[in-house]
Amino acid sequence: SSAVDFAIGEFGINAPHRNYVALGDSYSSGEGVPPFFAGTDGPSDYCHRSPLAYSQVLGARYGTTPKFYACSGAVTSNITSTFHNPEPPQITRDGVDSTADLLTLTIGGNDAGFADTLKACIGQKLKADAFNAALPRVARWLGLGREPSCARSSTFTSAVHQRIDNVLSPVRNTYASLKSATGEETSIIGAGYPHLFPSD
Repeated sequence: SSAVDFAIGEFGINAPHRNYVALGDSYSSGEGVPPFFAGTDGPSDYCHRSPLAYSQVLGARYGTTPKFYACSGAVTSNITSTFHNPEPPQITRDGVDSTADLLTLTIGGNDAGFADTLKACIGQKLKADAFNAALPRVARWLGLGREPSCARSSTFTSAVHQRIDNVLSPVRNTYASLKSATGEETSIIGAGYPHLFPSD
């Protein structure tokens, strides 16, 4: 729905990629699927790179071991220009160059405040449920309870929509930087994020 010319196309993976690089944030690192590779689970580095991350599963399927730099909590600038956790920008890492056949990533969710949005919605639901449970039945019948869904708060949803809209330019610039760093022969695939909330 953006007025800016930008699209992510459908893709297929039909052949092995000898040089595969995996970048991005927690959805690419495998956050939540321990155990994590040594050195990525503290005490100074919490990138939480998992052997069960999609890049590792895909690499095993095609008989290759990806160069794996995805890091939990990464934002777009951590791909292109700033250190994170305490690793250098992912674009500067070995293999992010013209030798890469395939580069995959997820990026942008942290820029849009994914974690804060999730915490706020869960917090609102828990508080509303506790408050509403303490109300007398008549008060609930009269509609005096608290709204458990953050999706029904126009102020909240407007702020979230604005943060999502603000991600377009940084993400587009990140893809352009990666294409410039790798060249025309590298396939760059940006994976999407799951739908975490129902549409209502």
